[in-house]
Amino acid sequence: MQAERAWQGLLQPFANDEDAKLVLRALAADQAVDVSSGWITAPSGTHLMRPHNDEFRMQNCAIAFDVLVLDFPAPAHPWAFSLAPIISNLKYPSHPHLRSDRTLTLHSRVLHGMCVYSAAEFQYDPALPRLPQFLHQVSIYLAKHVIWLKTLRLVNLDTGALVHDGLNLRTLYQNIPVNSIWQKHPQVKTYWNGLWPGRTAKAGKDHLSLDPEGECWCGTGLTYKQCCLIPDCQRYGLDVGWL
Repeated sequence: MQAERAWQGLLQPFANDEDAKLVLRALAADQAVDVSSGWITAPSGTHLMRPHNDEFRMQNCAIAFDVLVLDFPAPAHPWAFSLAPIISNLKYPSHPHLRSDRTLTLHSRVLHGMCVYSAAEFQYDPALPRLPQFLHQVSIYLAKHVIWLKTLRLVNLDTGALVHDGLNLRTLYQNIPVNSIWQKHPQVKTYWNGLWPGRTAKAGKDHLSLDPEGECWCGTGLTYKQCCLIPDCQRYGLDVGWL
């Protein structure tokens, strides 16, 4: 698809670490958060809730992201990329919410689109401009991304057992291939796993429970039946003869 408009700007979800701690607390309880000009704040009363076990990890959270949004003719949904700091499958192989089907090559670097929401579950308010609504969702995504970064732990791929708590490691170590020689036991398959707080949309095989006549999860604006239903059925070995 050919984008018809582009927007680039800085989004910083957290003003400080205290905001990050309260937002983590709210999101983990599946509460709605407030968004204003990209800033994320927890609703009033969150400070009275029980602290989250990972709040001590919320340090140096005031990260600003240089975001590029590509807007496409309706009914397609926009795409969003983080130009700096880079968010990509190459940098974060275990990232749970990146779109490998949405890539952007910039200065020989491959960036992957943020999986901001499922188009099958998110609805725009037609009475309001679409870009501010989209940036609202991008800001929440970036807040969750920061929380995910700060809570990364190295775990055993097969058993889920903790290999390293992820504290006091330089960022470089988090990006080295998971079976690198620096590990004490390089034969153990591991991956970096962090907390992505709050409810998440249907993914993978669960897409097959979506309404075939409803909007497709991928964001093309087509119905699921017109778009990804057949490829999803084929991917998971299901008969498509009934379609």
